[in-house]
Amino acid sequence: MILRVPEYYEKFSCIASRCKDSCCAGWEIDIDEDSYAYYNSVEGKFGKRLKESMYEADPDDDGGGYRFKLKGKKRCAMLNDHNLCDLYTALGEEALCEVCTEYPRFSLIYGDVEQKALSLSCEEVGRILFERTEPEKLVMTGNTGEVLVAGHTYIMHEESAPEGYAQAADVEFYFNGDGTIPNCGYHLVKMVDQPSATPTPSNPSENPDKTPNPDGGPTPGKPGDDPNTPGNATPNGDGDTPKISPTAPPNVPAFANGQYGLPTGDSPVMWIFLALAVVCIGAAVGVTVVRKKKENGDDASHSDRG
Repeated sequence: MILRVPEYYEKFSCIASRCKDSCCAGWEIDIDEDSYAYYNSVEGKFGKRLKESMYEADPDDDGGGYRFKLKGKKRCAMLNDHNLCDLYTALGEEALCEVCTEYPRFSLIYGDVEQKALSLSCEEVGRILFERTEPEKLVMTGNTGEVLVAGHTYIMHEESAPEGYAQAADVEFYFNGDGTIPNCGYHLVKMVDQPSATPTPSNPSENPDKTPNPDGGPTPGKPGDDPNTPGNATPNGDGDTPKISPTAPPNVPAFANGQYGLPTGDSPVMWIFLALAVVCIGAAVGVTVVRKKKENGDDASHSDRG
């Protein structure tokens, strides 16, 4: 899980009675089950008051759960006339229920990222945000617990690679204030290990000179080897070596661009065959025409004699 926290997140602190719009009034405050059980265990005069200040909501009408009762002007039963919490005063901060402990803090979880934030419904949060003159900065904590500070450049280094893989090169990246990383995407830096093991033929004695390169490409063969055999590419007229596919079909020539296939109209030899075919067809047509004319001439001669 990756945790993203605004730089100002830790600056928030409740201003209690100095707040002009208390969060302990105007809405119902839910009580989590653990806190409800603890409050019911508190003894003495305050314990009795605490029990009388809570109720269980109707599951059909209010969705169930436990809540604090509201007094006049919808103020929490624990909020005194000085806008201070009597529960906090009597039992300490650790006794607050989850809602009172977290607010105005909240979290958003999407995928493997948890985003911490502060709600603008809180007067003090509004002051912190609107008095800022610098762009928002985020502190990101990854799976390893390392904290990334916005506006800094980092280098990802692999201490050791898994067996059968080569150690990846270092990856340098810059962490923006909005959580993005240039040329890498959103909160993601990728490092990929490449296989280092060299595959060998199933029977090396049958093909001793054609062991593939570590990068997966074919190894040029010896002079005189069949140029259509994978790994035995020979230079063409312009000095370039055709890229021969290891899955070439048998008895099919390879073109200079590394592709396999039968010759088409782009081949000079094919053009010669086509020209000869046209000449032959023309000659046949010519012979037929001459014979027709001769036959017509003979018929005319017989008619004159008659």
